[in-house]
Amino acid sequence: MENFPDIGAPDWGLDENPTADVHEVTFGDGYVLRKPKGINHLRDEWSPVWSGLEAAAARSTYSWLRSRLKITPFLWEHPVTGDTVQVVCTGVRLSYDGFNNEVLSATFRQDFNPA
Repeated sequence: MENFPDIGAPDWGLDENPTADVHEVTFGDGYVLRKPKGINHLRDEWSPVWSGLEAAAARSTYSWLRSRLKITPFLWEHPVTGDTVQVVCTGVRLSYDGFNNEVLSATFRQDFNPA
């Protein structure tokens, strides 16, 4: 499995968003029965942003992520915890700030498929 390119740490303010996949049955008297769907029902999602990249690094990383978008998982090192996580890129955007500097943003979702 490939590793995410080493382009340095993302900007401060990394968002981490966990989601839980559960079955929910609602009874008429106000009670709710909840049960996790599968063994990996908790999944994390991160939204890193890199605004200080050189143009070549921003464009090559954008192309690398775009070619794997929603299909191919890869290994990404969490910039705060240092944990290596298998993720899939569910969204990538290359934009330009007021000084025409490239700003790369992505959304990574934890992936549990066997490597």
